[in-house]
Amino acid sequence: MLFGTNLQYANSYNNRIVFEIIRLQGPVSRMDISKQTHLTVQTVTNITNKPAKSGLILEHLNELIYDPGRYRFQSI
Repeated sequence: MLFGTNLQYANSYNNRIVFEIIRLQGPVSRMDISKQTHLTVQTVTNITNKPAKSGLILEHLNELIYDPGRYRFQSI
């Protein structure tokens, strides 16, 4: 399993492992990514915001859990 790091110079490594998890696991929440990589949820959010806005990854509301703002990444 790949773990993230919060060192500033490791930005590209963190990006790679976050996108790898999304690619391999399909729909996955930011919280799940955070738990697997040991990155904070805020770090995962920062990594995924730009690709999500540009359409490189898709988000959808998790219909099983009624909690506004709780999204899962569908794909890259």
